[in-house]
Amino acid sequence: WLGNPATAEAQRLTAARLNAARGAPCAWMPNNRELLCRVQPAYRAPLSTMTVAEAVSPITLAGMPSRLDHELVPHFLYSQLEFVNIATGERQRFRRPMILESITPSPDGKLFLATLGLPHYSYLGSLESWSERIEIWDREGRLLRTLTSNSETTPDAPKAVRWQPTHPQTLVWVEHQGGEEQVLAQSAPFTAPPTVVYSSPHRFAGIEWLDESNRALVSEYDTDHRIRRTWIVDSGNPEAPPRRLGSGSVDAAFPALGTPLTRRNRTGESVVRIRHNAIWLVGQTNTGGYIERLNLDSMRREQIWESDGEGYERVVDLLTFDGNLL
Repeated sequence: WLGNPATAEAQRLTAARLNAARGAPCAWMPNNRELLCRVQPAYRAPLSTMTVAEAVSPITLAGMPSRLDHELVPHFLYSQLEFVNIATGERQRFRRPMILESITPSPDGKLFLATLGLPHYSYLGSLESWSERIEIWDREGRLLRTLTSNSETTPDAPKAVRWQPTHPQTLVWVEHQGGEEQVLAQSAPFTAPPTVVYSSPHRFAGIEWLDESNRALVSEYDTDHRIRRTWIVDSGNPEAPPRRLGSGSVDAAFPALGTPLTRRNRTGESVVRIRHNAIWLVGQTNTGGYIERLNLDSMRREQIWESDGEGYERVVDLLTFDGNLL
């Protein structure tokens, strides 16, 4: 269904039966004119009476014999991808039915990052124990790139694979190489070697991209000292050394560095707000919430507002860039 908040009306877009077994069945495309939906395949293998009876019995908790896996997995988990035009309701099939763990369009909507589930037909156990294969497709469904499958037997496989939200077609991921965690970036058509954006002997703990920029905030976790550090890096200039934004013990009651305020950019991606080369950090102290401005040139922090401690207060968002309205 497509709802219009202005008129309080809704219209049904498609009669297709959606498949939400492995996540939200529909997502907006960046052009805001289409949805990408997972629907039940046109042919859905029926379940035998015995399979249904055994599937809902307690034996399911301990694992199911492989003869049931071959019936239950295709029946419940296979999805057919379809583009749905929100103006006409027209449906266009995309590739073949598959077990899809996730799919994300590139910021320009022309490529797709897909994670495929590869079930083991012995004892099903946990769905999270399956192997995965990460692939890149174009709009015509052609395979452009395959990343190493993730599994328990390949701990050095790429992880945290995402699109760079500030670039049309750039992949970013993390690999463990030579005793270090490396953040790598590679742009379409994926023929040039990936660029090392950041490298550290400590564990990767997250990355956030600055709005309309090649710069990012990369966090790492020092397991020996239980310290989290955040650095600012520039993927457009990988030779430039990282600059430390802040650090603190993970055991502290309140983090030493606040959380950057983010917003949705024009393609719907979450990015860190930045203005005049400054970002805003929101955090908590023993007296309440606060917000401060951090200048990325001088690394100087300027407190904009702090709770007086009379009640529980936290910052939801900035309404003006000067911080006068929160």
